[in-house]
Amino acid sequence: MQGIKTLRDYDFKDKRVLIRADFNVTIKNGKITDATRIKAVLPTLDDLLKRGAKQLIIMSHLGRPEGKPDPESSLKPVAAALQALMKRNVAFCEDCIGYTLPKESLVVIENVRFHPEETSKNEEERKQFAKKIAHSAQAHIYVNDAFGSSHRKHASVYDIVKELPSCVGLLMEKEVEYLQRFISPPGTSVAILGGAKIEDKIDMILGLAQKYTAVVIGGGMVFTFYRAQGLSIGTSMVNADKVKDVQTLLSNQAYTSKILLPQQVVVTSLKDPKKKLKSLTPADYSTPQVVMNTAIPEGMIGLDVYPDQKSLDAIAHADTIYWNGPFGVFEVPDFMKGTAMVVDAISRNQKANVVAGGGDTLDALAKLKKELPISTGGGASSDLILFGDLPALKILRA
Repeated sequence: MQGIKTLRDYDFKDKRVLIRADFNVTIKNGKITDATRIKAVLPTLDDLLKRGAKQLIIMSHLGRPEGKPDPESSLKPVAAALQALMKRNVAFCEDCIGYTLPKESLVVIENVRFHPEETSKNEEERKQFAKKIAHSAQAHIYVNDAFGSSHRKHASVYDIVKELPSCVGLLMEKEVEYLQRFISPPGTSVAILGGAKIEDKIDMILGLAQKYTAVVIGGGMVFTFYRAQGLSIGTSMVNADKVKDVQTLLSNQAYTSKILLPQQVVVTSLKDPKKKLKSLTPADYSTPQVVMNTAIPEGMIGLDVYPDQKSLDAIAHADTIYWNGPFGVFEVPDFMKGTAMVVDAISRNQKANVVAGGGDTLDALAKLKKELPISTGGGASSDLILFGDLPALKILRA
């Protein structure tokens, strides 16, 4: 963490500390399905309290509420979960600015993304919002422990640094240090990329192909690759505006052989195509079928893909493995096998340096009851691996 201050560089006794955490957890029916990201920040909170901090005001985002209040994206359930984990009272404020500070030593303030200024492209708007956050918290010191959000120039991780003496927390320090070994991996290396959309992953795939021995592709984005190859994909999701970009990527002979695509697809037909895929029950779809990617039937949708033998062999022999993103709609048991195959292949390789990153990846591991070395950030981990730095780290050095 050269040039960046840590908790060891400040005296926190009797100080009010504003902390940016990454509490972007999955909440289903009002319950948190996996508290990994909440648990990850506990060492920092414990350390600050032991150092005599008077009050900890914790902020985060959750979901994508598009700059306005959304009950489904409220941090209130997170405050309740934190209270249970910390075994001490946690107060909750209904906004992230303009609130009256409660007396409790632990305070969670509402989702910063309920305000459009948090993610604004306008630097002055973000700056003024950061001033409001700092003023409302009446904080003496700012601590960034939100690794998973540190690849963004958002007010609560970037602009806030100009308003208060700042440092990183224990989680941030641990994440950055651990991921250094994945930036220029020695020996044989495999990057595994899943997830639904390819929108912002083409440059990532190209960058990883330059660094890694193989890049295994899975998840919903494979159908954009299939379309780019001229294959029929039925009603499977596709980013049509990215097909030409994928064709350009696949035409690059230096990297084509490194990019490994699945050959088997699990397809079904949906009774209600508008229903959210993660909420499907067996009554919502026909009996799933496993077909080759060259034979996806018209009118059917692919909801899972299986890594092929070449990909599994690459994982088995790798010295370094980076995994970001599930291979199918793992929330539904019929479409979780592809992700399970990836996890099993990684788990069997006992020699490799491994990291699994991203919220959906962590949820998949929890669903499968499996453990791997993790990063709490998906986009942040991939950006750090690709570029060796993050905006929220750069600003701390400025």
